[in-house]
Amino acid sequence: MAILVIARSFTNFLKENLLVKLGIDEGNREAIAVIIGYLIVALGVIVAIQSIGFNLASFAVVAGGLGVGIGFGIQDLTTNFVSGLTLLLDRPRESRRLRGIRRINGNRQKNLHSIDHPPNH
Repeated sequence: MAILVIARSFTNFLKENLLVKLGIDEGNREAIAVIIGYLIVALGVIVAIQSIGFNLASFAVVAGGLGVGIGFGIQDLTTNFVSGLTLLLDRPRESRRLRGIRRINGNRQKNLHSIDHPPNH
């Protein structure tokens, strides 16, 4: 539990303070923070397992055997997780507010556009 709190606190500090000062846009800040959060949790779990005296070499053998069997069962979950990471890294975008319902001759028409970049009428 402490690992998750530390990871969340550090990634929030990173997003809101450090990366803002470096001039990184919002989409890239979010991508960097998510990946670093995953790394902190993974390293924290490894340190926690080692600190209770569990031998990671024996864990690797067991995890390898179980990984193959379980992998077929949770293949969709793994695929979705990897796809999410790919989307996160592939096209980081700024969060923009959208607006888009307007009236033309009394009829409602949906036109989604960014507030930052209104359409040319």
